Amino acid sequence: MVQDVETALAGVTLRKAELLALFADLRSQAYAAERMGITVSGVASQVEDLKALTGCDSVAELGRWWIAHRDEWVALHARVARTRPHAAE
Repeated sequence: MVQDVETALAGVTLRKAELLALFADLRSQAYAAERMGITVSGVASQVEDLKALTGCDSVAELGRWWIAHRDEWVALHARVARTRPHAAE
């Protein structure tokens, strides 16, 4: 199921963001697996999750999606980081 952009961005973990950044740099799934220290099948599983989250149909499209939305992802996480309750000092 394709999510709206903000919901999709909220589902992008730091690890998934790292993978998306590699795809934005036109890296292959095999390269991403080696770089991230996971199996190719692990990358393939993440790719399927990201496709479902974003509505993209290919790794190349995921890379383009990330380029278009990565600044929003950073802003979303910055907002979340500022609104979390502080631990007792």
